[in-house]
Amino acid sequence: MTTYKMSRLLAVVGIASGTALAGLLSLSPIALADGPQQIALTAADLSFTPNSIQMVVGQPVQLTITNLGQLDHDVKSDIPISQLTYVQADNDPQEQVDNAAQGVLDVDFDKGDTSTVTFVPTTAGTYSFQCDQPGHADAGMKGTFVVTDGASGSQGLTADNGDAAASS
Repeated sequence: MTTYKMSRLLAVVGIASGTALAGLLSLSPIALADGPQQIALTAADLSFTPNSIQMVVGQPVQLTITNLGQLDHDVKSDIPISQLTYVQADNDPQEQVDNAAQGVLDVDFDKGDTSTVTFVPTTAGTYSFQCDQPGHADAGMKGTFVVTDGASGSQGLTADNGDAAASS
């Protein structure tokens, strides 16, 4: 192979490598993130802080809920999720298995306890969450999960999840 042909070959390989590198660098920060998004939620009697939480479709989430109140509470939502894992929660073990199999976000945490779950949001939209203990959501213990598609930040369609307050 002549020096000229070798130079041209190396130039083509260099351009192809540069294009591939540019493609990798254009990936969204979510695609390059290490580990799950860490979300801390605090429950007091009849309130959640924060009451609006941002997530991205496909980005694993670790949700840690600390109950600072004097009452037992839970978080329930019909946010579409997969890969639900209970790290620590006050739900009955069989309920944890059932919720994980069905992709149902329902996390119990007794007074003074902290519960942690991991999951992956699967559909963009706005989804309500609330405590489904009798009267708690009506008294203001509720909030929203805002799930974007990541690429454009789009939330997709808004979901009305008022029915998620059904008892667990």
